[in-house]
Amino acid sequence: MTCRPVYTPYVRKGFVQFMEETNELLEFVIESTKNEKTPVKLRELCREFIKTSGNPNSALSLVKRLQTLKIHEMNNLTIDTKVRLIFVMSIPIDPDFFTELQHQANVKIDNHQRIVEYETIGGGLKLSGKHFPICPEIDRKNRIMLMFLARKTETVDYPLSPTIFMDEFEAKFLNPEKRRTAVKRYRELKDKIYWETEYDKVTRMKMMFISGGKVPECFLRELREDALVDVDEENRIILYQSIDGSLNLQGDHSLSIKMMMVADHRKRLHIEKLESNKELVEVKKREAEEEETIVDMPSIKRNERLTKYDVEWWPSMRTTAITKKRIKEEHNYAAFNNQYIDTIPVQESIPPNHNSDLIDEVKNEYD
Repeated sequence: MTCRPVYTPYVRKGFVQFMEETNELLEFVIESTKNEKTPVKLRELCREFIKTSGNPNSALSLVKRLQTLKIHEMNNLTIDTKVRLIFVMSIPIDPDFFTELQHQANVKIDNHQRIVEYETIGGGLKLSGKHFPICPEIDRKNRIMLMFLARKTETVDYPLSPTIFMDEFEAKFLNPEKRRTAVKRYRELKDKIYWETEYDKVTRMKMMFISGGKVPECFLRELREDALVDVDEENRIILYQSIDGSLNLQGDHSLSIKMMMVADHRKRLHIEKLESNKELVEVKKREAEEEETIVDMPSIKRNERLTKYDVEWWPSMRTTAITKKRIKEEHNYAAFNNQYIDTIPVQESIPPNHNSDLIDEVKNEYD
């Protein structure tokens, strides 16, 4: 009997190092902000961490790493520590965590879901402060993308692949930003649809359904008050049936389904492009045939006198200064000749061997 080697799962060294760095960074932030009562400048805090630890990463990359952490899910931290970190780092609060906190504290958030006031009921942790403003251009782009997603709910009743959504979004708005940036924006926004209270409950549900956005538990409970709602393991809606039967949605968010959807989408676009190119070729062919039937005006007018009326039916002459001069000269010359001829006195031509009596007789007939 041969002994088989024991299988040991391979773990990338880079990932382990990444987690160790992140934990070290988070511990530094917790220690540095344990007495803070207002939001801090996170980039300056990361610069201090780089100086003290010798971390090779940039301050900006460390800031982004901190902002993507799910602080509210860290079970090794106390509630007060979670709240303080979310507050001082200006991280948008999770909807379910916000609902949980409201049972034990007075919590206020701004338009970007950042805590601006926090006070534990009965005394305890107290925080207050304004956060640094977000660039208006970012807000504008977010609004446009969410508006487009809301409009898609009027015509789409199935989970839509992000690739197809981005293709249609760029075609509609001629989005100048890089596609990677737009995809990242969409990925972040679809998980924040719950906060977009300018849209009604059903519209937000549809936006979550077609985008594959995660449904917060608090919103899921609200939806189930008047509908049968089912979600997958990632809290994405896969079934929605209203009690009154007015709305029924069902779909699959699996990667395989979306890949098939994208393949069909690309195929359809390719066919449309081929048909468009074929139509373009036909149009050019018709234009070429029409050009062959056009009368060659220069050859017709080459040996004829040009008049001032030629400009009316020969448009190309309107922009030619030499042609205009030629028309004017010929027209003036003709007018001069006519005028000169009119000024010549009429003289009687009498042959030398004339008969004076006959001439007098003819004159008398016309008198």
